[in-house]
Amino acid sequence: MAQWQIVGRLSKRLREPRYDSLRRALTVWISRVVLRQMVPGEEIPELSELQEIDNMLAERVAQWTEKWKQEGLEQGSQQAAYKILAQLLRKRFGPLPSWVEEKMHEASADQLQQWAENVLDAPDLKGIFE
Repeated sequence: MAQWQIVGRLSKRLREPRYDSLRRALTVWISRVVLRQMVPGEEIPELSELQEIDNMLAERVAQWTEKWKQEGLEQGSQQAAYKILAQLLRKRFGPLPSWVEEKMHEASADQLQQWAENVLDAPDLKGIFE
């Protein structure tokens, strides 16, 4: 069972009025603590019932998963481009100065790829990054 499905089970088990305060406490804790830690940077609406959390999760889990996959692909692409550029630069110019490493760490995958193409024509390290 997926972790988010636990909320639905809790909601069903704690329906009786005697569990009102427990449901409310769990709702506040899940929405203000757990979800904010699980999905940092995402807008989490203020919810008042476990069932609302369950409904929201049913809608958003697939979206978040797709977003995380895309972010992972982008990060992997950036890391691969970084490694390729670093290898090309070291092969052509030797050990890299710290300013080059810093510039490369801050760059996007597209920028790194452009710089890798510049390795063929640039006379020196500075020429690659212009």
